[in-house]
Amino acid sequence: MAVCIEIKQKNKSSISAKSVAQAMKLEYGIYSNNFVLEEEKTGRYTILFDPKQIGRGIEFSEENQSILLRLSLPSTVNEIALFYRIVAWICKRIPVFDVFRNGEAIAMNYLDLYMEQDKSISLDAILDMEQQIQSKKMQAFTIFGAKNPIILGTKEFQEIQGSLEGFKDLLHRLQEMDVYYADPVYYQRKDGTIFASCFIGLEIETVIPKKRFICFNPNIKTEEYYVMLPEQNCIRYEDFIKQVTKISDYDTDHITIRLTEEMIEDLIRHYTIDLMTGKPKEPNAYWGKLLDIGENHRRKIQDKHLPVDEIAAWNHIAIYFRWCMEHGLLSERLLNACPQLPQKEVDLREWIRDQGPFHGNIRSGFFEPVAKNFSRQFYNFQASNLKMNYPQCVDQYAEEYFGTEKYHSDSFQDEAYLFVPYNEEYYIGLTKYIDQAWYDFIKQVEWMS
Repeated sequence: MAVCIEIKQKNKSSISAKSVAQAMKLEYGIYSNNFVLEEEKTGRYTILFDPKQIGRGIEFSEENQSILLRLSLPSTVNEIALFYRIVAWICKRIPVFDVFRNGEAIAMNYLDLYMEQDKSISLDAILDMEQQIQSKKMQAFTIFGAKNPIILGTKEFQEIQGSLEGFKDLLHRLQEMDVYYADPVYYQRKDGTIFASCFIGLEIETVIPKKRFICFNPNIKTEEYYVMLPEQNCIRYEDFIKQVTKISDYDTDHITIRLTEEMIEDLIRHYTIDLMTGKPKEPNAYWGKLLDIGENHRRKIQDKHLPVDEIAAWNHIAIYFRWCMEHGLLSERLLNACPQLPQKEVDLREWIRDQGPFHGNIRSGFFEPVAKNFSRQFYNFQASNLKMNYPQCVDQYAEEYFGTEKYHSDSFQDEAYLFVPYNEEYYIGLTKYIDQAWYDFIKQVEWMS
């Protein structure tokens, strides 16, 4: 059930989904095959929505010289009003030949009447769905929201309370949540069988189905569902859902979860299978949370054409790793994997850049348990429970080394830390910060215990 507006233009205009979004402060995107929004993308059918009141979204498309707008019903009062504001906004800016609503020509001065009709249709639809749920004729209804599908069951209709206001609040509450909505991809094997797989990463609050993924394409038939974990480790969905712990209910058929390093390690160790054969296999090595990615720093050197050797991208990474190594904080697993690592003649920057299991990065699993927890707090680009995080320390040392005026000079392009010479003086200067952070961390641990 939907209301469709066709705006026939006299001449093709420059009006686009993106221009409408920019003018009316909306957000936009396109749907995946599972009706999960890929934001800030445009396509044949682009979805527009108000981020301050997320509803079901308004579809924008073009056909010949017509602009087509589509609003699924039931919808919210806010989005119905927005739908007709967009119609009016477009019609004021282009030469219009005619405007049709559901195939019938309309007059622009009757938009308020059409809005009231759509509100009435929406309320009737909500009440009808609620009645079918209460009478057990239906267990749930699937509706497509602006950002992802939502399953309406008994709990949702209790929240809606038979009103458009309740419907509006429910849609916005669910879709404004800072979560990743698991979006499976479908694959076909050589024997013709089809399976679905969805990636779920570390420490990302994720919406997943309680039982299995719903495929909205009637041509795809599959009974096999898998989860792809970090390092391309695959497990069966039925094993996954039995082991994970729910954070909260999302809707009638979905919950939210968040995987820790320990959860991922346990799942990989016990349930990894070969995706093509379905048989158990040895898992690919998982070294825990990414703390720093050397390539990101090297890219700064390249993109900004900084006059430093690209190996400088790994300077601060190597210093942190060397400090942990010299303090006996490396994990036994890493030492077994890299028995030659402690040799002094090794340039740790090159080792981290080129050798496995580093591959240019530094991960929490390289350190023993206490240092692992310390690294997750201290080596953090977002926040820290300590006084300073490591990236802040790296920047502060650079400012001390060059002086405030030179540190802020245009020649460094806000990347002064890459210009600090990699030598023993740098190691001694920077590790004073690490020493203090480690001392603060150990005091914190002792106090908590």
